[in-house]
Amino acid sequence: MPITSQLVGINSDGIAALANGTYWRIAPGDLARAKKWLTGAEVTVTPTDVHKPIRKVNLTNIDTGERVAAMQSNSPPK
Repeated sequence: MPITSQLVGINSDGIAALANGTYWRIAPGDLARAKKWLTGAEVTVTPTDVHKPIRKVNLTNIDTGERVAAMQSNSPPK
């Protein structure tokens, strides 16, 4: 089931924080595009159809329609 939340920010390591308290490591090849997303943008998290040991998702910026690949992450160190 898709989850929708607001983007809090993306750190230099490529971890996106969402307002719902989840963290997502953005795929390196998609990071430059995702870093252009504005703080507060509505983002939808949807599972991919890829069945691998690491569960991957797509993060979609609702405002722009742009999608990037990611996987769930722990909270980054402060």
